[in-house]
Amino acid sequence: MPGRFIIAALLAATPLAGYAQDRDIDSEPSLGKIVAGEVPEGGAPARFLLTLEAGQAIDLTAAPVAGSDPVVRVYDTTDDSLMAENDDSAGGLAANVRLYSETRKRVRIEVGNAALEGSDAAMRFDLILRPSDWRPRPPVALTLGQDHRGTLARGDEQLFAIRGMRGQRWDLTLVAAPGSGLDPAVQVFAGDVVAGAALGSDDDGGGGLNSRLRFRVPEDGNYTIRVYAIGTSEGAYALTTAGATAVAAVALRDIELGRAATGTLELGSDEQVFRLSSRARAAIARGGGTLVIDLRRAGESTVEYDSAADAAEAAAEEATLAVDAAAQGGLDPVLDVGFDTPLGFSSLLNDDDGGENGNSRLTLDASNLSATWLEALRIKASSFLETTGDYELTVSVEE
Repeated sequence: MPGRFIIAALLAATPLAGYAQDRDIDSEPSLGKIVAGEVPEGGAPARFLLTLEAGQAIDLTAAPVAGSDPVVRVYDTTDDSLMAENDDSAGGLAANVRLYSETRKRVRIEVGNAALEGSDAAMRFDLILRPSDWRPRPPVALTLGQDHRGTLARGDEQLFAIRGMRGQRWDLTLVAAPGSGLDPAVQVFAGDVVAGAALGSDDDGGGGLNSRLRFRVPEDGNYTIRVYAIGTSEGAYALTTAGATAVAAVALRDIELGRAATGTLELGSDEQVFRLSSRARAAIARGGGTLVIDLRRAGESTVEYDSAADAAEAAAEEATLAVDAAAQGGLDPVLDVGFDTPLGFSSLLNDDDGGENGNSRLTLDASNLSATWLEALRIKASSFLETTGDYELTVSVEE
């Protein structure tokens, strides 16, 4: 999931100075071979050196071994600048980047352990290098309010350069063309390149396989929108951008475990943001467990049924009511869970209609979250499209 990539990047350890000599892949068997690697105990990344010849492209994968979770970063050795970074490509634990250089270039590949809390345990992986005909597409300049149509091949991506203003709220919709087999996804990065942690990402949040990302710009500056094809999917797409300036700052509200927080999402209003109260964080730190987060239209509650048949019948009726309510402008709640970072909100999980009756529901394993990450945890309540109404948000712990 796109969300796991964001957290792994935020938690990754800084490379340790003076680590063992870099392994020169140029002296290894020819490209297309598998190079076995290991992150040693202590968490320092495994490091490799590679020469890219002029006009050469490589598909580079750090594949997990025995359940490991590698993250890969590639640096230009000339100025130590970050060229590419990835964790959990295409929904799996493998990390994949594509490299291309117009001139002869020496690069350093670092493979680290993406496990939460910076695990010190050793980790094995296979580094796979394959020749590729891939060439990066130049970024397309985009202005908020513009639309763009294009086509993505398997494993392809398209970047868009856009200028952002602090406080803007972007609404990015990425839709596959009718009859297309494309499963599209979208990300937003700070700066002119795709590097570091994505500030926002979405896959399948726009209904079906389509994507929708609502993103608040943290600072004035240049941003990069990345649209890409999931897995082996391919096809035509349409990217729609919309937004507004001068959005008022979102008030941050505390929420207690097991106690519903209520509010109203007005037509055209922004999301409402919650954080765990100090009492809730202390309780989670003591007991761990899985957080269950429910966002539903006000006045609706979970019902126990005597049989699976009764539950299925009720679910079908509730789904019909949800569609009718949305058609009449009734609230269709959307739930986002992520973390507050120096660059703004970083989304981890997103749901629309994952609960009963078109409501939203997410679960999050909090057993490995430190006090710092629990304090940074944010929960966002928003509405889908132009729906409006009252909501109830509850957070509970499932042992």
